[in-house]
Amino acid sequence: MNTSEEVADDDSSSIVGHHPIGEDSHKYTNEYTHWDALEIGFLLAPIWFFGNLAYNYSLKETTISSNTILSNLSASFTLIVGAMLGAEKITKGKVLGVLISLAGCLIIVFFDEAASGDGM
Repeated sequence: MNTSEEVADDDSSSIVGHHPIGEDSHKYTNEYTHWDALEIGFLLAPIWFFGNLAYNYSLKETTISSNTILSNLSASFTLIVGAMLGAEKITKGKVLGVLISLAGCLIIVFFDEAASGDGM
């Protein structure tokens, strides 16, 4: 049986836990400060920047419809890679979402092909 101290130390029931980076990284607290948000922002900003840079460069190198297709398929790729790594469980709803996304991509391909008139 858990004592009151053990229950107080157990944060597993917490919906939102914060995992601070640093020497106290083994502890979870529910406190989330502006400095924590800033630290996470500095970690994510380069990823966001290079993702947007790659997206904008791809607009220069390909058509908007091709770029839209690749962007819409990113959720499908994320699901597949997540399932391969064991981080994501494939469900009927997720498969349905991927199929709807693929159908939308096919519609874009066919309308783009019809509008260009050259079959490419």
